[in-house]
Amino acid sequence: MVKPERKWMTNDDTPYANGYLKWEKESDDLLCHMFDEGTNLQVIAAELGRSEVAIKRRLRRLEKNIIIPICVILLSYSYCFLHHR
Repeated sequence: MVKPERKWMTNDDTPYANGYLKWEKESDDLLCHMFDEGTNLQVIAAELGRSEVAIKRRLRRLEKNIIIPICVILLSYSYCFLHHR
């Protein structure tokens, strides 16, 4: 039985200039800098030629906190309210 040939995604398959390309150190550094400065994810994505999903995934891989879950906010609020009355 012959296996079908796999078609890998290429840069030509995406509307993003750097889609499916390997992340380079310079891009990681710029991403971290822009994120730490509070730059909007849409702006970062446009600057780096990547999708917002790619930016979020890379931030997670670089161990950057993107979103604080609401349960953490509520727990810390409850703690402050109960212990600082």
